[in-house]
Amino acid sequence: MIIYIHGFGGCGRGVKATQFKEHYQQKNIPFIAPSLSYVPTLALSTLEEIIENCQEREIKLIGSSLGGFYATYLANKYNLKTALINPSTNPILTLQRIKEENYRGVNFFDLSEFDFTSNHINSLERYYIKDIKKELFLVML
Repeated sequence: MIIYIHGFGGCGRGVKATQFKEHYQQKNIPFIAPSLSYVPTLALSTLEEIIENCQEREIKLIGSSLGGFYATYLANKYNLKTALINPSTNPILTLQRIKEENYRGVNFFDLSEFDFTSNHINSLERYYIKDIKKELFLVML
C-alpha cells in the first residue's frame, strides 16, 4: 500500500495525487491519497488510523511539502519507507507569515476556505523528530 500525503491547502485529488494514483493503478499496487484536514492534529490522527488499520502487509509513504513533514513523523513512528517531495522540514518557520495573522486559506482543489491560526502552527511542534532514521527516506528536491 502506498499512501500519498498532500501538502498545505491540498487534497487527495490534486494533480500529484492523481498522477501517482494512475501510475500505481497501472502497476496494480494499492494506493490511497486521503484528503486531510487542515488541522495538523486531525490530519495526523487520520493518517495514524489508516496505517494502524491497513490490511496490506507493506506500507510506504509519499509526502509532499507539509505532507513531507507529516510523512517524516509517521515513517519514524511506524518504521516505513518514505519518499519525500520538496518536504517542509521546519513548517513552524515556513508558516511564520501565517502565524502572525489569522490566515484564511483556500484549498487548491475545490477552492473551499479554511481558517489557519497560530494554534494550528504551534501544534506542529509535537511532531518534530530529533533522531531521524535516515535509511527510511528518499528525498527529492
